[in-house]
Amino acid sequence: EFKLCKIWAEVLGTEEVSITDNFFHAGGDSISCLQVLYKIRNAGLAQLRAMDFYKNPTVMTLAQLIETHTESEDVVKADQGQITKSFGTLTIQDEFFRANMQKPNHYNQAFTIKLPENHNISSEKLNDAVKKLAHHHDILRCVYKDKLHHCCDEAPVEVLNLQGLVADEALLTKLQASLNIEKGPLWRVVLHSENKLCFIFHHLVIDVVSWRILAEDMRSLLNGRSLGSKTCSYKQWVEHVKTYAEKHGKAQAPFWTKMLNGIDQSLLPSATSAPVESKLEIDADLTSRMLSDASKAYNTEVNDILLAALGRALSITTGSKVNTVS
Repeated sequence: EFKLCKIWAEVLGTEEVSITDNFFHAGGDSISCLQVLYKIRNAGLAQLRAMDFYKNPTVMTLAQLIETHTESEDVVKADQGQITKSFGTLTIQDEFFRANMQKPNHYNQAFTIKLPENHNISSEKLNDAVKKLAHHHDILRCVYKDKLHHCCDEAPVEVLNLQGLVADEALLTKLQASLNIEKGPLWRVVLHSENKLCFIFHHLVIDVVSWRILAEDMRSLLNGRSLGSKTCSYKQWVEHVKTYAEKHGKAQAPFWTKMLNGIDQSLLPSATSAPVESKLEIDADLTSRMLSDASKAYNTEVNDILLAALGRALSITTGSKVNTVS
């Protein structure tokens, strides 16, 4: 329980955690839930599923589960070897390639890690940490050829040191446009403004959950801590997702069919129905208030607030408590 309290406190950014506190009532969400599961596994406590956490959202009940836990056959065992062969893509990646974007290389997101003020972390240490990060997460060594993953032995990424230079918007935009899907790199690391370490990733290799884990792993490496055993590789994840429907599709189909029962079919989109658009613009003051106040409500983000507002608006508009969003 002590270890779990410490993990929860780190993820939630609080100093005190009670063993009876509900994680989600204390400000946790689905993303921070995955961070906790990642830390639990790295601490050698257990390899749990998100489902286990949602059913046991307190330290006390989760600790009891860990003590009696036996791993499900659905849990993918992490391959500790180095991936050297090509492998397929996920559906969401297939959609990206089908979109035929004009500038497919410039489709990315970035995040920044703040280093301590007046830090003395050398370029060698930064590059060593980046190299270890790439070897721990196989997807960071991948490029895409013929719409397949190709995993390289080494990630062609070194920390670009811009200290002393003016890292203006034009320069950072140029760096974000310098990614290359087929030749690499698909990500870059930039040290600028003395203590800001900026990571630029193509969306093919990262999502909104992954960057939080990568940021935490990078902090661990810079603090001299090991990342432990490798996590499930992207290759394993792709294979697991592709076989999941074959194994569980028939068993789960009745549940999803039941979910559609009772829904007004006229509200569901059809191939012949004309789209209805409605636009609402809010002024700068309200936008600023929403952005600054969003995190104060149960540690939510703007998208959570907007989705809740959409739910209320649909309920008022349709007169039904159940509505569909596609």
